[in-house]
Amino acid sequence: MFSHLAIDWGSKRCGLAFGERATGLVVPATYPCPTGQIFELLERELVQKNIYVVVLGKPTNFYQKATEVSTAVEAFSRQLHSQFPNLTVELVNENGSTQKARCFGIKDKATLNHLAAADILERYFYKLQQK
Repeated sequence: MFSHLAIDWGSKRCGLAFGERATGLVVPATYPCPTGQIFELLERELVQKNIYVVVLGKPTNFYQKATEVSTAVEAFSRQLHSQFPNLTVELVNENGSTQKARCFGIKDKATLNHLAAADILERYFYKLQQK
């Protein structure tokens, strides 16, 4: 079904998008994903969709330096490795992903986060194509 999951991590909510590298198909989630429930959601989604790669959006500042949020994303990445040792976790620069999602005129924050996650996964697939 899907082999990849992108996460736009946030302190209150996360955006999720599912994708398949072979086809380039990326589908944003359509349900709420509170950060406090992310591991329960991942337990279910990783198994149901047979996901083996998680792509995390990692924000940086204007000078491409770490931020408070990027430090939290790195900590989350370590938690993922600990809880799901067979999972490959990739970090991708997510700068501008939420702003791009806003171009669709959507105001709902959960939907914006899911669209940002879709953008992160599309960037990842594009980067893989360039290799």
